[in-house]
Formats: sequence, structure tokens, C-alpha cells
Amino acid sequence: MEQRILSFGKGWERSLAILSGILVALALPPFSIFPLAFLAFPAFLVLLDRAQNRRQAFSIGFWFGFGHFLLLLHWIVLALLTDVDKYAWLTPLALLGPALGLAPISGLSTLATFVLAPCRTPRRALALAATWSAGEWLRGHLFTGFPWMPIGHVWDPVLSMLQSASLWGVYGLGLITLLLATSPYAILQPCPRRKTIKYIAITSILLLAGWGHIRLITHPTQFDPRIRLRIVQPGISQHDKADMTKTADIFRQHLTLSAQSSAAPPNLVLWPETAVIFPLAEDEVARQMIASLLPDDGLLITGTLRRQPQENAASLYFNSLAAINRQGLVVASYDKFHLVPFGEYMPAREILKLDAIAASNIDFSEGPGPRTLHFPDMPSASPLICFEAIFPGNVTSPEDRPDVLLALTNDGWFGHSSGPYQHFAMARMRSIEEGIPLLRAANTGISGVVDPLGRITAHLDLGKTGVLDAKLPKPMVAEPPYARFGNTPFLALLLGIFFYMVVKQRR
Repeated sequence: MEQRILSFGKGWERSLAILSGILVALALPPFSIFPLAFLAFPAFLVLLDRAQNRRQAFSIGFWFGFGHFLLLLHWIVLALLTDVDKYAWLTPLALLGPALGLAPISGLSTLATFVLAPCRTPRRALALAATWSAGEWLRGHLFTGFPWMPIGHVWDPVLSMLQSASLWGVYGLGLITLLLATSPYAILQPCPRRKTIKYIAITSILLLAGWGHIRLITHPTQFDPRIRLRIVQPGISQHDKADMTKTADIFRQHLTLSAQSSAAPPNLVLWPETAVIFPLAEDEVARQMIASLLPDDGLLITGTLRRQPQENAASLYFNSLAAINRQGLVVASYDKFHLVPFGEYMPAREILKLDAIAASNIDFSEGPGPRTLHFPDMPSASPLICFEAIFPGNVTSPEDRPDVLLALTNDGWFGHSSGPYQHFAMARMRSIEEGIPLLRAANTGISGVVDPLGRITAHLDLGKTGVLDAKLPKPMVAEPPYARFGNTPFLALLLGIFFYMVVKQRR
């Protein structure tokens, strides 16, 4: 039965569907060959035209999605290679599992396209743009959510085109992108409106790029004169972080990098996720060593573990952030709330009899959700630990808008693969959506500073060890529409397209 569902035409047709999906992945960071999207999606639609029934329509989308996610997410397997003896047998599952798990969403997209637009008309391009966008939104919300690299990121090298994410977010930008990328297919159909479609597509690109360019020109980067920033990128291998005999050496390495001389001592120092691999709140000696690095107005913010004892039960552990002042006190803390399944906790641990990759034989507990931390004479900050930065519309407290997005991560799990570049690109997109600058401290890179329009004002490349001394950009004075309304404009546009498609089909 499964073989019949996934069968479509001849072998070369399935191979072409997989290749088309791979081409779309190549249009995304870090490759960013964005014109490939304008080739791959029309080819995808031509393949869909060969489908004779709903089963075949689903199949072509499945194989397209399989190729797309296989290349896009291949780096996940590298996390298992940090402990080859323990996890090597899982590498085929880690390589193929994400692609096989997400490909059905693509299959449902083409199935819905086939139903909404059963004939070869420009409406089929419109239907695919809408159903693929709906699939991306669902991917970001179903189960724990995994909105990794939505199609709007094809414009990553063209900052002016990214600016419209401030209006309707990366999902809305993705919908517009898909309408443009599928337009060559629509233009080639025997339709009296072909020229109109062509002019609309060209005009839309010019308007979006032009508006974005004007936005960049009229909003130059402004910096907060109070802040002397230092971001520490220690470059510690995951193998060393997992070696508990090296915990003290790793802590000292962070101290040494933080103590490097500068013209003016930094008053805001950032360390990456789990830089302190023990509960810092319980170690006064370690906190005083940190405090000795700071000026009177200084603050050091680091990733750490937090332990919460329980009566008559095992302690709870959190992947946390702690802010330490000149007196060695923890003046603010934050617990990660969006945990990585199989990494920070093991679903059905008793059944699977496996340890989580990062948390080992314990499961991290989740925090209460996004919140804004306030510090004396410092900008307020919304912390984001690890992949919390990939979730559009869920990176700030709706009641308390922060001055800066503070992202701490450890991308050392993924080596020099495409994963860290993609992760950085998605964090950067949050700045554009929210109109808030981003400070990012990453163990092995990419650390950086991004202004509220997505301009990278300073960064340390992947794989480098060192410190980044930089200025802190100010947030935008006025909230962008996306920061106020979230995904509502995108969903309204999407529903409008679906309503139009249903009405047209009934006629």
C-alpha cells in the first residue's frame, strides 16, 4: 500500500522531483543561489501536471520534499558523531528520518494543489504558493514545531528584499516569494492574462526591493553609547564539552578570553549557551571569579545549568541563562522553554531506552516562556537559547517589548556544516521582524551583532576562537507591523487566496 502511495510515473520522474527539491535547498543559506527557486518551482509544477490522480499528486510532493529536506537538514546527523560509540547506529535514521518525517507535508501541499486547481492554468501556480506556505506554517506549529529555513530565506543575500518581513514576517515573505517563483509556470500557460502576470511579477520585485532599499537608507544604524560590548567565542569542541574532567579548564578559558585588554573595559560581556557546565548559582567562587573581570557598571551574561531541588523527588534541571554583576550576584535568570526533542529531553524515554543527546540521562525541564529581563542602566533583553531564535512571532514577551534580542547558542554540535549558517540567518530574520537588534554568542560561531533592519554590524566567523568587541545598536522607535500583529496579515492573505480558489473551482 505504501509503495503504491509513493509511486509516481517512471523512475526519472521521481528523480527529477527529488532534484527539484534539492535545487530549492540550494537556493537557501548557506548556498543562497536564489535564482534556483525560480527554476525549481516551475519544474515542480510541470511534474505535477503529469499526475493523473490524487495519489500521484501526493507522491510527487513527497519526493520533492524528501530531496529538499534531505539536503537542508543533513547536518543533524553530525550531532550523533560527537559520541560515535554510543550513537553511530542511529546515523542512518538521523540522516533520513527528518526528510521522511517532513516530506508528507510537501505531499499534502501538492495534493491540495491538485484538488484546488485540477487543470493546467495559472491558478495551479497560485494554489501551490498558498498550500506550500500553509505547510510551512504548519511545520512551525505542529507538535513541538520546527520552522527551519522557510522559503522566505532565499532572499538572505538581498537585504532590501528581506525588509518586507517587518510587515508580514518570514511566512508572508515566503508566500510572496512563492508567488514570484511560480510565476514563470503561470506565464507559460495558454492564458490571455500571461502578460499581466509577467508585469505583476516584475513590478512586485521592483516595488519590494525599492521599498526595502528606501527603508535601509532612511533608517541608519544608531548605537547605544552606554554599552561597551564583548562577545566571547571560545571555540570548544563538543567532545571536550562532554568531558567532565575539562569543566574547570573550559571555565578558565572563558575567563581568559573575557579578560583580554581593550581601550575601555567592556561593561556587557556575553558567553554562549552552557558556557558554564555546572549550576553557576550554586558556586559562589566561580561567580566571584566572573565578577573580578567586570567594572562597577558591568554585567556578564552566560549560558549555564540551573538545578531546582524537589521535595521527595529528583531535582529539576534547566538549560538556563544567568546575569552576574560586579558583586558576583545573579541579578537575572531565564530558563529555556522550547526544548529540542531527543536533544534536551527524550520522548518516551522508558520505551526507547535511550538518553537525550545533550542532556544524557536526565531530561531538561522547560521554562515558562518568553520574558524580558531588566537591568540597571542597561537595555532590557529577551533571551533566546539555542533554537528558540528560529520561531517567528515567539521571541519576545507580548506585554514587555525588549531593547535587544539576546541569543546564546552552542552550534558546536554541527561542525562546519550548513547548520550554523542557517541558524544565524534565522536569528537575523527575527531582528527584521521585531525591529530589535540581535546579540548572538555562539560557542564555535557564528557570533555577531545585527541591527534592527538585519544589517550585520560585527561578527566572528564559524570556527574562529576569540572575542568580538562591538557597539550595541538601538531598537527601532516604532514597532514594525509584524511585531504588533504577528502572523495575522499572512494568515488573512492565505485564507483570502484559499477562498478565491474554492470560489473559482465551484464556478
